[in-house]
Amino acid sequence: MTLGRQSKANNKSDLFLILVAASAFLIPFLGGQIYTSITSISSGFTPSVIALFGGPDLPTLSHLILFLPLAIALILRLSKAQVLSFPRYGLSMLIPVFVALILLSVAESRFLNQSLSQLFCFLAYISAFVAGLICLGRTKGPKVVYFAFAIGCGIEALLGIREWEATRAIDPTWRIFANWSNPNALAGILILGSFAALAMIFERNIRLRTAGVFFFALDAFALFLTQSRGGLLAYIIGLCTALLILLTKARRFTKKSDYLPVLAAFALAILLIFGAVHSTQQKGDKAVGTRLTSTSAGGKQSVQFRINLWKSCIILMKMHPSGVGIGAFGNYSSQPGLVSETVLAHDNFLELGTEASIFAPLCLVAIVGAWILACLRGKWEVAERSIPLTFIIGSIIALCVDGVFESNLYFFGIGLAAFLLLGIGLQLAPDGSSPELTPALFRIGAISSTVVAVCGLAWIGTSEWYLARLHYAMNHQDLDGAISASKSASSVNFLCGEAHYLRSFLYQNPTDSIAQIRLACRLDPSIKYLRLLANKLASVGEFSAAQSAFAEALALAPNDLITLRDQLHFEVSSGNIGEAKAVADQMIAVESMPITKVRALYELVPLESIDARMFLMKQANSNVTKADLLFGAVQLEADYARLTVPTLLEFYKKYGTLNWGPENGPKAIKKMQAAIANAQHLLQLDQEIGSTYKQNAIQADIELFQSSLKQLQADSSTQLRM
Repeated sequence: MTLGRQSKANNKSDLFLILVAASAFLIPFLGGQIYTSITSISSGFTPSVIALFGGPDLPTLSHLILFLPLAIALILRLSKAQVLSFPRYGLSMLIPVFVALILLSVAESRFLNQSLSQLFCFLAYISAFVAGLICLGRTKGPKVVYFAFAIGCGIEALLGIREWEATRAIDPTWRIFANWSNPNALAGILILGSFAALAMIFERNIRLRTAGVFFFALDAFALFLTQSRGGLLAYIIGLCTALLILLTKARRFTKKSDYLPVLAAFALAILLIFGAVHSTQQKGDKAVGTRLTSTSAGGKQSVQFRINLWKSCIILMKMHPSGVGIGAFGNYSSQPGLVSETVLAHDNFLELGTEASIFAPLCLVAIVGAWILACLRGKWEVAERSIPLTFIIGSIIALCVDGVFESNLYFFGIGLAAFLLLGIGLQLAPDGSSPELTPALFRIGAISSTVVAVCGLAWIGTSEWYLARLHYAMNHQDLDGAISASKSASSVNFLCGEAHYLRSFLYQNPTDSIAQIRLACRLDPSIKYLRLLANKLASVGEFSAAQSAFAEALALAPNDLITLRDQLHFEVSSGNIGEAKAVADQMIAVESMPITKVRALYELVPLESIDARMFLMKQANSNVTKADLLFGAVQLEADYARLTVPTLLEFYKKYGTLNWGPENGPKAIKKMQAAIANAQHLLQLDQEIGSTYKQNAIQADIELFQSSLKQLQADSSTQLRM
C-alpha cells in the first residue's frame, strides 16, 4: 500500500516536472514578441498555427501556450498539497506587496485594456515563481527545468545564427533577432540561456557536459551577433559575479579538470566570433560587430535618445506620483516633450516607477536583494545544487544590469524565465525556503491568481486574433470580413479601443464613423485616436469639439509635430489665423527641441514643420522673412535627402523594396519634387533680395534633390516592373 502511494506520488511529481520543463523549453521560442497594432493574419487554421509558434502576429496567444503547462502543474500541485515550500527572508511579504502595487496602478490607468494585459503577464510571472518553488523538489527537478531552458535557448541561438548566415551576404552587420521582436530583447534571453549552459558544463554526465559546451558557444556567439552593448556589458558583469561565487562559495565542489570544458566552451565561442569577423572583413564590407565600437552619429543619437527617455520617466514620476498605469508608459512617453511616442522606456526600474509609482521598482530591488541574501545564506554542502545556483545568481544579476538599459521584464519570455529562476534558486539554496503547512486561503488565492492569468491571456489574445484578422480584411478590401472581425473583437473584449478605431474607417457615413472613434477614445484616449477624432469632427463642422480633441491629444504629446500640423490645418480652414500663427510658431520651435533633434531612428527626418513655414510665408510681407522661412524648409529637406533617401535606397538595394518604416518610394518622390520647387523658389527670393552668398549652397541643394529624385524614380519603376 505504501509502495503504491509512493509510486503515485512519484508519478505526480514527474508530471509536474514535465509540465514546468515544457514551459521552460518553450520560453525562447514563444516569449519574444510584444503586441503591435499592425499585425495581420488571414482566416483559417494554418495561418493561425504558424503565427502562434514564433510569429509576431498573435503574441498574447503564444504567451498563453507557453504559460499553460506551467499553470496546469501549479494548479494541480496547489489543489492537492498542504505542506509547501515557503520563501524566507521577507520574500513572502515583498512579493504580495509588489503585486498589490501593480494592481493599484491598474486602478489609476486611463488605458485599462493595456494595463490589464500587462497585469496578466505579471500574474503569470508570480505563478512561475511559485511553480519553481513548490513543483520541482530540491535537486533533480530544478536541474531538469533549468537544463530544458538551456536547450531551448541553445536552439534559439542556432536559429539566430542561421538568420545571420542567410543575411550576411546582403548585410554582414545584420543584428539578429530570431523570432524575438528586436535584437536587444533576444540578447536578454540569451544571457539567461548561456548561464544555464555553463551549469550543464559542470555536470558529471559527459553528454550533458558536451551539450553544455555546444550550447554555451552558440549562445555567446548569438549574443555577439545581436550587437547589444547593454546586453554584453550585463553579461560580463554576470559572468564575473558567477566566477566570484564559484571561487568562494562553491569552490569545494569543483576540480581543476572541471574548468577544461569551460575553457573549451569559451574558446569555441571566441573562435566562432573571430571567424565571423574575419570572414566579413575579407569581403571588404563592414565586419559584423562594428556597431559595438561605432561612434557614428546614429549611435550617439541612440544613446542620447535613451537618456531623454530616462529623463522623461523622471519627469513623469513627478507629474504622476501614483503612476500612469502598468503597461501605459507609451501613451505618456512624449508628454514631457523630450521624445516622440515610444512603447518602452528602455529601463525596467524607471518604467515601473512611471507606471506603478516609485515604490514598485524599490520593491522589485528589495525582492532581488532579499533573494540573493536567501540564496547565499547557509552552508553550501551539495554540489548538485550549488553549481546551478551559482549560475542562476549570476544570470539574475546580469539580467538586472541589462534591465537598466532595456525594459526586458516587459518581454513575456524574459519575465517568466526570470521569476521561474527566482523560485528555482530558492529551492537550490540551502536556506532559501522551508516546508510549511499552507492555509487553504493562501492556496485558493494562488490558484485564483493563476486562473486569472490564464483566462486573461486567453481573453486579450483572442481579441488580438480578431484584430489581426480585421487588419488583413482591411488590407484586402474585404469590407464584410472587416466589419465582422471588428464586431467580434469588440464583443470579445469590451475594453478594446482599437476595434472601434479601425471600424471608423469602414463607414462612409461621417456620423457612424465619428461614433466609433468617439467610443475608441473613451476606451483608450491615445494620441492617434484623439487626433483622428479631431480631424473627423473638423470635417463635419464640429469645431468646438474638434478643438477639445486636439487639446486632449496635445496634453499627452505637446510637441507632437503630426498633431500640431493637423491642428494648424484645422485653424487655417476655420479662419482662426491668429491661433494658426501660434501653432505654426510652436512647430518651428519644435524643430530645435530634443524630440526632433534626437530621434529613435536617426535616419528618419521629420518634415511636418515645413507646413508651418509655408503658412507663415503666406502671411509675411517681407521677402527677407519669406526667404528665412523657406531656407529653414529647404535645410530640412536637404537633411531628408542626405539621411532618409539613402536609407530607402539602401533598403531597396538589399531587400528589393522602397518601404522602410513610415516611408516609402512614392512619399519620398513627392517630397523631393516639393523640395526642388521650394529650393528654386528660394533661389529666386535670394536673388531678389540680393543675398547672393546663399546661391551656391541653394544650387547644391537643388542638385542633391534632383539626384535623389532620379534614383528614387529609377528604383520605383524597377520595383513596379518586378
